[in-house]
Amino acid sequence: MSLEKPMPIQCACIPVALLNHDICACARTGSGKTFAFLLPILERLTKKPSGTARSITRALVISPTRELAVQIFRVAEKLVAYCPKIRIQLAAGGLDLHTQEASLRLNPDLVIATPGRLIDHLSNAPNFNLQQIEYLVLDEADKLLDEYFVEQISEIVKHCGRQRQTLLFSATMTESVKELATLSLKNPVQVFLNQTTAVAKRLQQEFIRIRPHREEDRAAILVALLVRTFSKRTIVFLPTKKECHRMHILLSLIGHSCSELHGDMTQAQRLEALRRFSESVDSHPAESASGNTASTKPVEDVPKPQVDILLATDLAARGLDIPNVQTIINYNLPQTMKQYVHRVGRTARAANTGRLKTSYAWLICKTLLTVNVARNPTDIREIPHRYREAAVAKINVKTKPSRQQRDSFMEFLLFEGCCEVGAVSLVGENDRKLLKQIIKEAPYPVQARVISPEVISRFREKLEKLQGTVEEILAAEAEERELRAAQIQLDKTEKLMTEGSQPKRDVPKLKRVDWFVERKRQQKLEARKSPSRRSRILPRSGDLYTKIHRSMLGNVPVILIEPFIQDAKKAKLSRKKQKQNSSDSE
Repeated sequence: MSLEKPMPIQCACIPVALLNHDICACARTGSGKTFAFLLPILERLTKKPSGTARSITRALVISPTRELAVQIFRVAEKLVAYCPKIRIQLAAGGLDLHTQEASLRLNPDLVIATPGRLIDHLSNAPNFNLQQIEYLVLDEADKLLDEYFVEQISEIVKHCGRQRQTLLFSATMTESVKELATLSLKNPVQVFLNQTTAVAKRLQQEFIRIRPHREEDRAAILVALLVRTFSKRTIVFLPTKKECHRMHILLSLIGHSCSELHGDMTQAQRLEALRRFSESVDSHPAESASGNTASTKPVEDVPKPQVDILLATDLAARGLDIPNVQTIINYNLPQTMKQYVHRVGRTARAANTGRLKTSYAWLICKTLLTVNVARNPTDIREIPHRYREAAVAKINVKTKPSRQQRDSFMEFLLFEGCCEVGAVSLVGENDRKLLKQIIKEAPYPVQARVISPEVISRFREKLEKLQGTVEEILAAEAEERELRAAQIQLDKTEKLMTEGSQPKRDVPKLKRVDWFVERKRQQKLEARKSPSRRSRILPRSGDLYTKIHRSMLGNVPVILIEPFIQDAKKAKLSRKKQKQNSSDSE
């Protein structure tokens, strides 16, 4: 797998994990966290006692997205190839449910899963449980602890055995992760290799300012960047699925090879899009020491052609390790610094090379004149490729290094990451606060990129001519979806009719338990029983309570109805007394 030396996060975590300590680790995206938790787990699984009565599931890795779970599973498959006794299984949504269920019944040693599908198996798969879990890994822990996943993670942790080792890994350390580490980990070892929102050191960040009256030119600016500058090994992040699909149609009409990745696609389509883009970037002449890719087997017998541009939503912002990505383009800046860090983390990953840096040449050449290269190689880490020969010539003239120093210097340039990758973001007026934070925390000064108005105008006219064709394609796709939905309903009706004509068999059919539906039902019941629930508050005004009809009270709890009932009874008694007094007087 081309692994020659461990990354810093691996050096820090692997020995601690082998000593059975809980870990709370924070490291930049692309720093090698997957190997940091897979290697010690597989090492300890290989030493499990043989001859047990039955197999048990001992390790669980939870990932927030299906694509990241598939990627971790592919890496684990490569490692397990050297450990044939270890059995692993993927349990992710969008893939065949019954095949996964059959494999989980055999209790594999290591399960890599997404939260929703794992809960489904825990509720419906016989003989599968997590009571004997010894190693629990929460990858991208900050994402797993947001409001969407937190209940699911709590349910999964309840099913896990208490005597377990828990490992938390994240690229951004949030308050929720710290709270979880405090409550659920037992004397954890904290490994923080960078700031909570730090980007890669080799990342060159550029920004394009969008004036308020030029917001409609975003699409033209993006297409100009992709056609004129960043046509290879580029990932574009768009805010919505609709815009992602629309841009995919536009670029395809222009003639650019691109692929889309968003939540409206099936899991097979997502994996195919990742495969096409991964194979495209992998085919470029660039070295990658990590060996981890998100490539998967072709879904179809005849694979589709490779693509150079991947259009994606934030679905692709978490953990995906696609080697040799050159540039990240943000169509809009995300809402938070954490999201920005994860987006730009798709490039400048471990041992990755990309677009050569052309700035700071004057600083590098000045450094070469004053610093001994053999002693301080890190001071010239950012030397651009086209300045290498001139820089070495200056060294020969000014400092007269030995042949050994020159050889070590060139070796450093070639193998220690002198190349640099970039992120380009389109920034509007509403993004200025986040932009200031990015500039403040950037390891190097950020740059402003300017596109001439003539270029923007030319691409705007080109896109306007294609708008009619785009609308026709979208209308045809909508019609096709409606026809497909109608065909599905027709097939269901025909199936019900054929089953109704056949004699029924008294075979009991097990009903699958939907944890999410059951959870919502329980929440509704708890809300009804809660005394603090107030569906309406009625005014207190004299005899109004005597005129309130029962139907008006609806589902108001009894504790709120009682005051009205008591007041109504008092009013009724007072009326009776008045009638009696009036009759007596007569």
